[in-house]
Amino acid sequence: INLSAERALRNGVKIYRHELDVQLMADPGRLSIAFFNIIANSIDSMHNGGTVEIKCLLEKDLVEIQFIDTGIGIPVEFQSRVFYPFVSTKAKGFGLGLALTKRIIEKDHNGKVTIMSLPSKGTTVNVLIPTNVKIKKD
Repeated sequence: INLSAERALRNGVKIYRHELDVQLMADPGRLSIAFFNIIANSIDSMHNGGTVEIKCLLEKDLVEIQFIDTGIGIPVEFQSRVFYPFVSTKAKGFGLGLALTKRIIEKDHNGKVTIMSLPSKGTTVNVLIPTNVKIKKD
């Protein structure tokens, strides 16, 4: 999240965090990459400022992290493919950030990542990670 602070400042985006004190067996470096990709996409979707709200919830043996932005949303025709490699709505994007994020969350941490987006309203990315995950490394 700290990596995103300067980028957010340049775009007039405010990041709000609601933290949760929970032990999570995870690879912090890999999760940082995944979360950076999510936040970077949120920031890039707000050309005239906005907000990214990060909420953490604990549901039995799962941690849910919600990234809620007030950006332009994802066009409907891209929503079913946002996690595919080389799919991007950005002129300079390679379409690898969310594909890598999905791999880190789902393959490496046995979690789940989903996106809900309303064009012109914003996007919510939900990440679920088991608290007792067995980390898989290549």
